[in-house]
Amino acid sequence: MKFICLSLALAGLIFVPPSHSLAANPPSAWESPDGLAAGRFYFGYTWPFEGRDLNAEIGDTPVLLELFSDPGCMYCPPADQFLNDLIKKTNVIALSCHINSLMIVRDDPLTLTQCRDRQVFYSAMLREPRITPQIFVNGRNPIKGYLHKKVLKEILRKDVPPPQKLDIVAAPNKLKGHARQYSIQLSAMTFGAIKDFNDRGYVTLIEYKKPVTTTISTGPNEGLTSEYLHVVSRILPLADWMGEEVAYKFEWQPEKDSAGAVIVFERKDTGLFALGEIKLTH
Repeated sequence: MKFICLSLALAGLIFVPPSHSLAANPPSAWESPDGLAAGRFYFGYTWPFEGRDLNAEIGDTPVLLELFSDPGCMYCPPADQFLNDLIKKTNVIALSCHINSLMIVRDDPLTLTQCRDRQVFYSAMLREPRITPQIFVNGRNPIKGYLHKKVLKEILRKDVPPPQKLDIVAAPNKLKGHARQYSIQLSAMTFGAIKDFNDRGYVTLIEYKKPVTTTISTGPNEGLTSEYLHVVSRILPLADWMGEEVAYKFEWQPEKDSAGAVIVFERKDTGLFALGEIKLTH
């Protein structure tokens, strides 16, 4: 019987649980791995869409792409570079959300608890497990971040209604400090019968940094120095929108290292339905 179970395990037909959970019992000291664990040596990356005009294919349809990445994840560096290329070469709105689910890299300066909370929200709404690297396109259909063609297919989908593109207008004069008031002209929207929290649009400002370069200190990506674009620095809830036709107004004082922010209107049951971006000029 032991032989049969061992044979099935080797064939991958049954699951043999690990002796411990890495997330529950993070290593106190990481030993440099060999073989496939050394992800930075085995997973290369090149831009997979050379010769294609993706902006022409995407058109004016607004696209929000959110990547959840972990510095201790060996599969994440190609996804991080892919996101950088999407930002440089297309007009998609892209955010790099750094989390630390694996608890391998303890001193990563880019991880943000609010990013973990946002991934938890998506996981609960879509009933999907949380993994890294994980990409959400317009808040739907989580995709492994290194499946570049699948990500593009989701970006180009025409069988689902795209979110509304928001025109965000800045007031001419700054307020106290470096804050500025912004306004968005919205058309009336019916949310349906009032039930629990589905009677409104939740509005969130997601601020992102200027380009950041860091070196990963330990784990399978140890020693890897990378530039990261549009790293999320903070997530700020704004006042809810009740669906009325109104000039929706809010204030924002960017941090010193801020490069911009994304404004999202979403529901807790059906997700994203409108978005816009503020790009700062320094």
